[in-house]
Amino acid sequence: IELLKILKIKRAHFIGSSMGGAVATKLTYIQPEIVLSLILIDSYGTIKTPSYIHNLVEETGHNPMLEINSRDDYKTMLSLAMVKPPFIPGFMLDVLVENMKEKLVLNKKILKDSENDSDLSYILPKLKSPSLVIWGAEDNVLHVDNADVFSSELNYCRKVVIEKTGHVPMVEEPKITATHIAEFINKITCHC
Repeated sequence: IELLKILKIKRAHFIGSSMGGAVATKLTYIQPEIVLSLILIDSYGTIKTPSYIHNLVEETGHNPMLEINSRDDYKTMLSLAMVKPPFIPGFMLDVLVENMKEKLVLNKKILKDSENDSDLSYILPKLKSPSLVIWGAEDNVLHVDNADVFSSELNYCRKVVIEKTGHVPMVEEPKITATHIAEFINKITCHC
């Protein structure tokens, strides 16, 4: 909100993925007058069906999305997050692994803090902005059933599920994701 003020942007379309979706949802609730539309991609904020990762963490106490100590750990994380992970050269994997190691404590704290405020279902019916929910059909991080909660509770909502896609459709299927977003924004902007 402060950044928008500094940039002198009075209204905008807000797009949030995963935890960013929860942030965009809260922002829409707190300051609806600045939100032209809300676009959520595999969003955190309500749990209808626990995901594969959620169940794995409950069973083992190990979170493969955060606890990364090697190239293999990083590749496992990618394969859990995406149906079609991109190729990443070895030297770059080493940099990414070191980055994850350095941020482990911070990432665990962020996750724990977000879990304390993870259920946003109570605010969804109060949001009046046009909304688009995009979800990967094979999301292991946040189950695709959660898309139904968002789409049924949000007013003026359209839902899109992208087949053979995981938690990050904008990476796995960028053209499809961008097309849905552009069509949605064009439709609400021109009131067609």
